Amino acid sequence: MPDKEENILGLLGSTIEQHEGLEAKQTPFRITNPGMAKWQTMFDDTLKVILDPLAKKGKSRQNFLYVKNQEDVVPMIIEQLRRYAYNNKEWGLPDNPTLGDVIRKFDQTGAEDKLKFIEEQMKIPATTYIKDLFEREGSATPIGSMLTSGGR
Repeated sequence: MPDKEENILGLLGSTIEQHEGLEAKQTPFRITNPGMAKWQTMFDDTLKVILDPLAKKGKSRQNFLYVKNQEDVVPMIIEQLRRYAYNNKEWGLPDNPTLGDVIRKFDQTGAEDKLKFIEEQMKIPATTYIKDLFEREGSATPIGSMLTSGGR
């Protein structure tokens, strides 16, 4: 497992982003209803990420949200993991979800490969409690300071 000084959450977010194989400014967040396609922002209560609903999207990427600033993708991933960790009941997760639990919720089609990639790249096993990663880094609170698009 990386040292605390290596910003474990930033590395985790970057590792997840790398495994996703995203286009420029694409997020891993799917548009799941017609209203989402018009969203201008996301995570308004914490990060306030500016989205780009008019972004040019690849043919197979039409159902994904895109951001105005590429640098906002990793903080968005971390924020979603934080929400899974601390609002676990809302997401149907156990009381103290593991990294494996939250990745399976985050990526419902490629979770096992993603978990293997995280373990290979970061030496973090899927059985690690996700709250431990946030508390180790002192990031149980929202991470708006990581944003470039004007988070809190």
